[in-house]
Amino acid sequence: MQLQTYTWKSYMFLIVSIFVTINLFLFAPILDRVGIEYVVPFAYFILASAVIAIILFFLWFGYHFT
Repeated sequence: MQLQTYTWKSYMFLIVSIFVTINLFLFAPILDRVGIEYVVPFAYFILASAVIAIILFFLWFGYHFT
């Protein structure tokens, strides 16, 4: 079965996935600039973004697993 069209879920999944990847690569440079006190909030932000990407993945591809 082929995907019908791209929906808001597919675009959101793409945007959030790219955003998580960029944040993972920029983790050390950003924290070097802002200071060590932002390590935990930034890590939670990356974790929350990854969870959102996983949820969007299952919203978009969920019917393949049923």
